[in-house]
Amino acid sequence: MSIDRVKKIKIALIRRGWNQGDLSERLGISQAYLSLILSGRRNVPWIWMRIFEELGLPRSRGKGSKMADKAGSPTKKAAQPRGPGTLT
Repeated sequence: MSIDRVKKIKIALIRRGWNQGDLSERLGISQAYLSLILSGRRNVPWIWMRIFEELGLPRSRGKGSKMADKAGSPTKKAAQPRGPGTLT
């Protein structure tokens, strides 16, 4: 979980005059569950996407981000082909 992502969310909440309870109501989840998500104790990709949509934030996949792709799984780098004579 990216600390920068949570900071952006907290800043967006403050700018709107919202708290976690306000956001959780808009998401249709409890404030306690939202707190677990923001603290990294629950990883629910579709809720992360909804949080960013609700707050009007870009869904960055920058360094440290674990935001899942549309299929709900982390993106992986493709294996690079190895030519003859290369070490593993």
